[in-house]
Amino acid sequence: MTDRNRADERFDEALISSLADESLPPEEAVRAANPSRRAVRCVLIGLSLCGITLKIGWLPYLLPAAGHLLSLLGLRALSRENGWFGTAYGCAWGRAAYFWSWLILLNLPGGAETAETGLWKALSVVYGVLLLIEVFALGRGLSAVRRASGLDASVPAALGLFVWHAVVFVLAVIAPNFTGGTLLVVLFLGSYVMLLRALFSAAAEFEEAEYAIRTAPVRVSDRSLAAAMLIVLAAGLTVTGILCARLPMNWQPLTARSPEAEDAVRELEDLGIPQTVLDDLTEDDLLACRGAERAVVKVSEEESPDGGVIRFTNIGLRMPEDGGEGISCRVILRFEWIEAPRVRGTDCIHLWERGGRDEDCIRGEVGGRLLVDRDGTTYSADYAFLGRQLLSGGVTSFFFSSFTEEAAEIVGEFSPDRQGRRMRGYVSYALTVPEGRNVSEWYNYTHQISRFVYPRTTALSHQRPSSAWVGDRTFRSFYSALQFTP
Repeated sequence: MTDRNRADERFDEALISSLADESLPPEEAVRAANPSRRAVRCVLIGLSLCGITLKIGWLPYLLPAAGHLLSLLGLRALSRENGWFGTAYGCAWGRAAYFWSWLILLNLPGGAETAETGLWKALSVVYGVLLLIEVFALGRGLSAVRRASGLDASVPAALGLFVWHAVVFVLAVIAPNFTGGTLLVVLFLGSYVMLLRALFSAAAEFEEAEYAIRTAPVRVSDRSLAAAMLIVLAAGLTVTGILCARLPMNWQPLTARSPEAEDAVRELEDLGIPQTVLDDLTEDDLLACRGAERAVVKVSEEESPDGGVIRFTNIGLRMPEDGGEGISCRVILRFEWIEAPRVRGTDCIHLWERGGRDEDCIRGEVGGRLLVDRDGTTYSADYAFLGRQLLSGGVTSFFFSSFTEEAAEIVGEFSPDRQGRRMRGYVSYALTVPEGRNVSEWYNYTHQISRFVYPRTTALSHQRPSSAWVGDRTFRSFYSALQFTP
């Protein structure tokens, strides 16, 4: 042995002897620094977050997103220990890819409806199968680790968790609208919490047996991997949010009217209809109002939470008798932003088919248009959609949604011009009222008041059958009415 080697040995002996017992880190600190302990906890916490379905704000999206990240990072560290953990790790990647794609899909207009189509339903089934395989492989991996550490290899909680997810998966496939009532929901959540707690205890036992799981060496840190995944998600949401936040509109300069239409304007002015309203009517609507015997004008204003002020001008016309049954009328419902709102996303006008009017009244075909002033020129556009659409109404709880009413009602959907002034529009239609009945026409104007809308929805999606729906933090609905005796 050389002098250098003997010197090294003496140095090592002196260093070891100089360390007192109290200078060693406490056992709790050593356990906390155990990477296998952190990895197993990440996986179990991730699974618990993925199982939370409370429909409160953005929690159904934020909590599962965090859960997928934690499961992925935890299984990444465990994947070298045995083949079962490696299988679970692969399933975690597949589930995370689906969930990330689903989150971005929901930021597209109609994304929620697309998620209910055949392709995405098939992908959701694949997601459920991957979750079952992941839970099963996790249980088998923990069993193998316990066997290697000299403990009882059985992990009943892992089998119970697999059965729990299998039952939920089968119910989701064969009975997607099944709720089971509050008692069943409480039992399901209680059993889920108990199973996860038992799994935490099972994972802690092999740590107490001083068995060290072989963690996989990585070139990219967990922090860098998580940051990269979040950047991909944020980029997808940003791009879709910028490109798909508004409805397509075709604004064109307003064209001149015919002399016949100008004669109709003068005739309607004599009945007391405001000039600002007549300036906005199409030539066809002006001609349809010729011959009116009397007019009723109702004006009201509302303030929007995003700083705008909207004015409603509702006009009812008594038209000449046409030989048919009932009294012939013409209705014009006009809105104008006299003070521009800060948010210009998607808006909607909703005419109640029921509830706000007599069922014996008959509406004719609904028409109308939108207008805006920009750089000294007036532009007009058709509604992105104007017509009857099936609306649903119901209640939403923390755990499920229940829709109990459906009706086809008239709606007009559009996106206000971003830079123009005096954003305005109207709808007009013929109305036949039975003798002795009053006109009672009700409608909502729903306005987007927040730029941050997720999942991506439009004002139209918030309408309810014959309802003066008020709104939430993203949309606000104002209701107005035209009531008169023809």
